Amino acid sequence: MEATNHDYHVSFFKPKNDRARVNRNIIIWMLCIWALAVFGFQIVLKIIEEPVPEPIYTEYEALKNSVFSGQASDSEIRAFTKVPLQVLAKVLITPQDKDVLRSALNWGIFSVATEDQAASLRSKIESFNAIKESTESITDPKYEEAKQELAALGAGILNLPDNDVRKRVIPLEMRTDYPQSLSPELQKKLDDILSRYLIHNESVLTNTKFLGFPFHYFYTAIFLLILFVVLCWIYCLQATAADKKYKITNE
Repeated sequence: MEATNHDYHVSFFKPKNDRARVNRNIIIWMLCIWALAVFGFQIVLKIIEEPVPEPIYTEYEALKNSVFSGQASDSEIRAFTKVPLQVLAKVLITPQDKDVLRSALNWGIFSVATEDQAASLRSKIESFNAIKESTESITDPKYEEAKQELAALGAGILNLPDNDVRKRVIPLEMRTDYPQSLSPELQKKLDDILSRYLIHNESVLTNTKFLGFPFHYFYTAIFLLILFVVLCWIYCLQATAADKKYKITNE
């Protein structure tokens, strides 16, 4: 004979008794609060955010027309070339984007280099690449020396100060096969890439500091964890109260 007593039925979707329905409702409320806290905050961020360019992108916008038209001075080309160099120093860059940025960087450096500097650059690039291919460790003194020499030469051409961290990127991105000019296709690609990497969405929630953290970081990394623990605690209290109400506990 089939059992008909469902007092301890534990189905979440089809509870068979009042205690199970109460438990289901508590869980649904907890999930709703959690979803609102997580996704509601993200929605608010999306609604109020505005695109804000980095200062170097604003400088790029002011320089690109004269550079693309071939009317820029050497100092303008130097300033322009520092923009792709700065983006190349970022961590997450796709190989396709890196190729475009590298082409712009090499074009800029060789465009403002004197004949002697250009010849020295080619020689040092070839020497560095040869050492890089043959060495097994980046701590090799010959590798480090060649890298520093190439970095110093490139930084000198761009008038970068000695303490500018961008000079460390130069040896890794220099090539002897560089474009002789910035073609319209390369200009378009460069424009798109720089806008993606140098324009960021910001709002009062990302710019405001709370307890020393940007508010959006505090909210997602700290507050949501605290909220999760609080919700678990509330669930335990509610579940215990329901057990007492329906006399499932001996207390």
